[in-house]
Amino acid sequence: MNLEALINKYYDQLNDNDLHVISYISQNIELCKDKTVTEIAKYSNVSPSTIIRMTKKLGFRGYSEFRYFLKKEADRIKETKVPNNQYFNSSVILKDVKETIKLFEEDKNSEKIYQLFLESKNIFAYGTGYGQNLMLKEFSRCLMNNNILYI
Repeated sequence: MNLEALINKYYDQLNDNDLHVISYISQNIELCKDKTVTEIAKYSNVSPSTIIRMTKKLGFRGYSEFRYFLKKEADRIKETKVPNNQYFNSSVILKDVKETIKLFEEDKNSEKIYQLFLESKNIFAYGTGYGQNLMLKEFSRCLMNNNILYI
């Protein structure tokens, strides 16, 4: 079980101080994995007993067991981390863009869909998240250029 799963599992039992400490530790896991309870208490501005109580709420017998868990968690994060250059590999992005253009060019129904958009007085759309809502705003801007109301 990873740190995020532990937090989710015991979230109802954690108070604001516990969440503050956990937030600090999860954001600085590499730094905290080798620190004593006193050092982490100093960094997160709480008492050492607050940290010990928090570790027990997370199911550990004490801070030493929690620190061992943090070391394993830090190692797991290092292993799963993807190098920065793999996120923005230009040849992969270029290939994806070319394939998308090819799909639009091959699709015979897209002209019918575009025509239906142009003939519509109102278009209703719903986004479930931040990224989808950003795309809908851009879509709305494109529709406004053709005097189509987006709702």
